[in-house]
Amino acid sequence: MKYLSLLLIIGILAGADIVASDLMAWGNNATYQCGDIYVNQTSMPTMSGSDNTWVKISAAFNHTLGVKKDNTLWSWGSNWYGQLGHGDTEVRKSPTRVGIQSNWATVSTSKSHSLGLRTNGSLWTWGLNDKGQLGNGTTTQTRVPGIIGYDYDWKEVFAANNYSLALKTNGTLWGWGDNSFYQLGSGVKTSRTEPAQIGSAMDWKDIDAAPFYAVGIKTDGSIWVWGSGIRGELGLGDVPDAGIPTQIGTDKDWAMISAGNYHTLAVKTDGSLWAWGSNEFGQLGSGSEEDSNVPIRIGTDNDWEYVFAGEDCSFAIKKEGSLWAWGYNNFGKLGTGNNYDVPTPTRVGYYFDWATISCGESHTVGLRERRVSVKDKLELLNSVEIYPNPSAEYLNVQSQSGFADCQISIYNTLGVAVHSEHIGEQVQVHSINISNLPPSAYYLHIQFADGKKHIQTFVKK
Repeated sequence: MKYLSLLLIIGILAGADIVASDLMAWGNNATYQCGDIYVNQTSMPTMSGSDNTWVKISAAFNHTLGVKKDNTLWSWGSNWYGQLGHGDTEVRKSPTRVGIQSNWATVSTSKSHSLGLRTNGSLWTWGLNDKGQLGNGTTTQTRVPGIIGYDYDWKEVFAANNYSLALKTNGTLWGWGDNSFYQLGSGVKTSRTEPAQIGSAMDWKDIDAAPFYAVGIKTDGSIWVWGSGIRGELGLGDVPDAGIPTQIGTDKDWAMISAGNYHTLAVKTDGSLWAWGSNEFGQLGSGSEEDSNVPIRIGTDNDWEYVFAGEDCSFAIKKEGSLWAWGYNNFGKLGTGNNYDVPTPTRVGYYFDWATISCGESHTVGLRERRVSVKDKLELLNSVEIYPNPSAEYLNVQSQSGFADCQISIYNTLGVAVHSEHIGEQVQVHSINISNLPPSAYYLHIQFADGKKHIQTFVKK
């Protein structure tokens, strides 16, 4: 609360609104990979906890890692290889802080290892290291973040299946770990235990890493691939492998790229959506189950902005912030309300504030960025408090100025009202019985007589 208040004060001085980043999760939660949603499985996006200060999120297999606005690193879920970074292999049932450092900038995780960058540009790795994927010059596993080398110019990191890729601030591309499928782009299948530059190009803009191949976009808008493409995921036609980064076609209007298990998604600068590779579960979004070894356009819409290719599933966000999903839907990880596979892009929920998505083997996490009016939020934040949060039976709502003639409603994460009551006479503290609500995250909505509103999240245990 103190941190959020400080942000609001800063926002007022800057004359700007505050962006609240809610963590949403859905799909399988058997190993607590969805965090604080208090159910074993859900097929719709559900708020995970009440914290709204998340800025980075990365999911893989049955676990999740994230970075908050205060640059702290958190992790939860399965931990077989020490990939959560806590020094052990114990499962974490809810987001748990990694170490005491407050200088983490970003994080990326795979099935068995994780990578992170700190705000000073240093590179840190932890987890399984049997193929040298940690980049520390050995194949020894480590369960806590360890610094790699002495360079402080790392820009982005990408953890994949037993190998790692990274970009530096000078536009160079680097890789290390397993290279059995040319995924390091060196032209030979020699694995590396330390970061090595891939080629000599200094114009890489963005990349993504899949289990057996990788993709990238250069600053001129051209798209490049390398590794193994047995299902057409390279997009090079009948070419099954590419030992070094190889350009797809001649187009130079690619804006974003994402690599899944055996399929690839991309968005062009005109907002069109493209896909290629395996389509066994409809993950290309073409409406059929036919693979494609070259990029094909999906639909006719020109308002796509963001894509994420997962394990046989796909997600995309449109420019107005709506979320769409298609492909394999095990455990309801598409968020469409059921477990049925979807062959074409299908709207997920009704929100228009989605910012990013990441998914593991059977769960999905995402961030929603809600812009909040600083003036109204600060006035109400100083006057309204709810406790305990999380709560199992009763939720107390307290106001310094008191409540009178106001309406209190509780909404679930789908926007459905699950409780409503009216406060008539003046009171300072009002208790709400929430014992009959299923364990989950909820929105508390207070409508005051003078027209002001207060919306706050809480968790029912």
